[in-house]
Amino acid sequence: MFQRLRALNINLNRGRNKIVFIYTLKDSIFANDIQKDIENKNRDENQVAMKRAKFFDYILPLMPINSFQNSKEYFKREINKYPSLRNSDIDDPFLYRLGIYIYDPREIVNLISELDIYTCKLNAISQKKLLAMIIYKNLFPQDFEGISIKKSNIAYFIEHKDDIGNITLKNAKIGTIFKYITKNNERLNFIKNSNKQLYQAISYINNREILRFLVLNNLIDLTFYDYISPTPYKLGVEDTRFVQNVINQRSPLHNIQVNNPKEIINALMSAEADFQYAYSDKILTTLVNLKNDSYKEIHSILRMVKQNEDYKFVIEWIKSSMQKNNSFQFTTNITLLKNIWDSFFDDLNKELKIGLNKDSKKIGDFLIEILLFEFRYATHPRVFNWYRKNNIFLKQPIQKIIAQQIKSKKYRKSFIELVQMSKYTIKLESISDLAGTDRELYNVLKQNKWYKNYTDSYLLSRNKKI
Repeated sequence: MFQRLRALNINLNRGRNKIVFIYTLKDSIFANDIQKDIENKNRDENQVAMKRAKFFDYILPLMPINSFQNSKEYFKREINKYPSLRNSDIDDPFLYRLGIYIYDPREIVNLISELDIYTCKLNAISQKKLLAMIIYKNLFPQDFEGISIKKSNIAYFIEHKDDIGNITLKNAKIGTIFKYITKNNERLNFIKNSNKQLYQAISYINNREILRFLVLNNLIDLTFYDYISPTPYKLGVEDTRFVQNVINQRSPLHNIQVNNPKEIINALMSAEADFQYAYSDKILTTLVNLKNDSYKEIHSILRMVKQNEDYKFVIEWIKSSMQKNNSFQFTTNITLLKNIWDSFFDDLNKELKIGLNKDSKKIGDFLIEILLFEFRYATHPRVFNWYRKNNIFLKQPIQKIIAQQIKSKKYRKSFIELVQMSKYTIKLESISDLAGTDRELYNVLKQNKWYKNYTDSYLLSRNKKI
């Protein structure tokens, strides 16, 4: 290139007017093309100096005045130019640490100029985090652009942070999680073999000093979508994939956990998508809680759940309302389930008969917990009446599972309290089917008339009163 420019300069100067070409260059520009040859000992080390002298008539050296020691002042000077940034949370320690990585004045001017524009466009909570995202965008444009097409290492690491495998870090900050995994070689090797994309994302961040600095200091974290654009990035990578699958009518294989159900619902409503493919208990719960009429969408999901005979989905969905002690949502969920899948308990009993042994305890817990929850918080006995209508306490193997659970330390006291205080009863064929040899429980059931008639197989077999 310089040979051609020099030839051009010589040709131009053959005319009347003399033209001088002035170049501002870094010394290293001549080192790039011959560095490998020097390393391989194919050229002398003075080749760089010789090349410089070859192309230029006169070289004027410029003393470098920029370094990490004074870059903080460049940052502050640029920030003070913009009214929108004068009251930001960007402090001196942050700028000093940032200056260790970025000290080119032109780069600083560009970054702060973008920061001003983004600050005016976004309702950013933290200019410090916003500047971190702008740095990421400028220094790693390819990875930044990959966010929208699900090929970003940063986005993948943040979306899959729970795959690190340490339950104590589930609610930890991104920086804490990253520090843990980069110092835990055993866990890192496990991820390398089990999730190559996650390992690649961790390595990508760890091998880029400024990116590592931003992640470790929680400047790029779970909120990073809020600092990219005011509208397009409300959905994360996994949520976007979920929306695409619903629109493409891909049959779900299991209950999908989503991060932003409200925005997903807005996207699916706008696309007039078929909600039977929106297979997520969080989506269903959010639809139930929305004030607008979502009856059609709710029924679409529940019909798919019934078609799949997905008892686990139902259990997770109903339990979500119980965990929040939300009696209204609980009662609404039970009513919706009964309207769509009235034979739920009968079908569950049939499924247990053909071998859901590994889930029997979980199902038993669920059957008791919804009854106890209704007794404590709800005003209408919908579960109780549904149990009575379906003769839940009279059918095997459900009866056996319930009997085991109500005699456990976890539920025994609460169940006895329910029987004593509830004005509703369930007529058992035999009290001993539930009570077994538990005399106190037997007496409570008997005193509160939880039986069909006065004859009882347990009493007759022993010919005595308890």
